Amino acid sequence: MYAIPFVCIFKLILILFLLISFNSNVLEYLWHGFNYPDSLPARQSFLYIFLLISLGYEGFLSVRGMEADSFAISILSGLSLGILSAIFTHDDAVTASSLSLSAAFALAFVFILYLYRRSPSEKDFPGNIEKFVYRFIICSLLLTELCVNMYFTGSRSIPRSDYFSRYDDYKLLSDVVRTRNTNFKEPLSRTDEYSRNIRNHSMMLNFSSLSCFSSTTNGLITRYAERHGLMNSRVFYLSDGSTPIGKCFLGQHYSLLPANSLTSSEELLSPLKFSNGAVLYQHLYTLPNAYMLHNCDTALFTNVSKSSSIIDGSLTLSERWMEPADYENKLVNSMGSALTVFSPWENAYKTEDGFRVDFTKSAHLYAYNKNRTETDLIVRFSDGTENKLYNSQKNHYNLDLGYHKAGTYALITYLPAEDGKVPEKDFSLSVWALDQEALQAFTTLINRGEKLELSPLGDASVSGSIEAASGGMLVLSLPYEPGWELRVDGQEKEIYLFDGLLISCPLERGEHTVELSFTPPLFYEGLIISLMSTIMMAVSLRFHRHWALRDSFRRRFPKY
Repeated sequence: MYAIPFVCIFKLILILFLLISFNSNVLEYLWHGFNYPDSLPARQSFLYIFLLISLGYEGFLSVRGMEADSFAISILSGLSLGILSAIFTHDDAVTASSLSLSAAFALAFVFILYLYRRSPSEKDFPGNIEKFVYRFIICSLLLTELCVNMYFTGSRSIPRSDYFSRYDDYKLLSDVVRTRNTNFKEPLSRTDEYSRNIRNHSMMLNFSSLSCFSSTTNGLITRYAERHGLMNSRVFYLSDGSTPIGKCFLGQHYSLLPANSLTSSEELLSPLKFSNGAVLYQHLYTLPNAYMLHNCDTALFTNVSKSSSIIDGSLTLSERWMEPADYENKLVNSMGSALTVFSPWENAYKTEDGFRVDFTKSAHLYAYNKNRTETDLIVRFSDGTENKLYNSQKNHYNLDLGYHKAGTYALITYLPAEDGKVPEKDFSLSVWALDQEALQAFTTLINRGEKLELSPLGDASVSGSIEAASGGMLVLSLPYEPGWELRVDGQEKEIYLFDGLLISCPLERGEHTVELSFTPPLFYEGLIISLMSTIMMAVSLRFHRHWALRDSFRRRFPKY
């Protein structure tokens, strides 16, 4: 008898809690996996919406039997919520026209529901069609409102077709990559793309990538991206800004390019396969998925117990003065190479128009700015090469100027703001030249050593065998996250972090079998909670059905 009111009260309390959650920083932090949301707050609003719809449906089923005062209170409550939203909402998406449109549809719904309440009941006219007609009108009005709402508020700056225009080509080319990775026993080899529209394209097409957008981004990868000059934030990291050295460490062996796009440097890539203009390139200078390092600097390795210190910044792996090119030079030298991969480029200077870089000889150049600029920067090349956009207003990362012949120059200027104004504040970039011979010497040095031949055992495990000529450190191009377990010859081993990110471990001389498996932290605890929730839901539905049948019986047969 009191079951339905109790359920309604409970749902109203839950709705109130969700509304408070969307407006409380602490609760938002908890809802988003202990990470503050970036740009898109209240991502759990779909739960709130579903709860409102289910509650509204239950009210609609009993709208005919509802007392007049209860019906009036329900309508006034809904209208009051709309008025409060109009008063206290200051979002650009909520305009006067959108509020007027919503109010018009709301009044139409109220009018239809009022007529529906006054229509003959089924027991007076068994089998009448009036009930069906009213429900048809309500559903039609609801669909009309959804379509109108979507038309005015669901427009995008980029057409939906642009997001999926490369889908078939990229899927075919990524299948080629998976086949090659299996044949070469390097399942951790990664692919990335130029000119992306979707940051999580790899998840759609099932290929491993250096780019990811996630509210629960691995903090170790974010710190790695900062050291190596990759574009990153609290919620994403991208391959934009990665140098050939950075690509080597993270195992990027391939790149995808859409039709009519240009690579930054043909001398670093080799075309592998074409599909309707899209191209799959193979990188010429790569490192194995897993390799041995001997007699290298022990400072390159950090115990996994210090991973939290790396994330919170209390343990830093690079000096404050170090730019990404400096840091990667240090890494290469610490791994046994005597050559310098990046050297400062002197022919770069400020001008009245911006910042100019002269290619006094044919070279592949990178630019870097430690400080964010007032607006983004645009790069124009004198040889007519495609312009580049440098998102420096919100990010600071390596700008790949590409390979150009002697006599070319690049002019880097502010991108005009929306009002057409150009900032007056000067900016300055440091420019570095890539030494291709030093890059080749470094990758050749590592590739000559022992490699771990890997075979995937499943979605979250790999294994392989290696014969170490002498004691050293095994390094895998696999970023560490809590949940990874490493076994050598069947015994669990402590994990070390190479360059503060990649899984590594010491190996003695001899033949070894290495296994890695991943289990998400608290996986089994979460599984138990999910099972208990499912059981509680089933029991709740069972009792709810029992009470509903009992109340229905009492209404039909009041004498009993």
